[in-house]
Formats: sequence, structure tokens, C-alpha cells
Amino acid sequence: EAGLAGYTPPLTPTFPDVPLGFWTFKHIEYLRERSVVGGYPDGWYHPEVPCTREQMAVFTARAFAFPL
Repeated sequence: EAGLAGYTPPLTPTFPDVPLGFWTFKHIEYLRERSVVGGYPDGWYHPEVPCTREQMAVFTARAFAFPL
């Protein structure tokens, strides 16, 4: 959580399936604002879908390209 110190997430969720009370809401919004994650083309995040190796590689590359 050290990287989230001082971070204030939006009051309106970006993704319909990641509401304010969702256990990783703050983390997902933080990474979305920094363009590390973007959700699916349907506008949802789908936290129930396992992340593929390819997706994780993209997340990692984006995180290193744009320091959090």
C-alpha cells in the first residue's frame, strides 16, 4: 500500500463490475489512472476472469515504462 499513500480514488467507479466497496477498487482505479490496466472493450474490468500471461506481461511493461 505504500504506493497508494495519499491516493484518493474517484467517487464514481470507472468499471460497473468494480464498485466502490470492491476489495481492490482503490488499486484498480490507481492502475487505470496510470494506464497500466484498461479493462475490456465492453467497458467492464471482469475481475472474475483470470489474467493471462500475455496480459500480465503488458501490465508489467506498462508499469516499468511509466513509474507508478
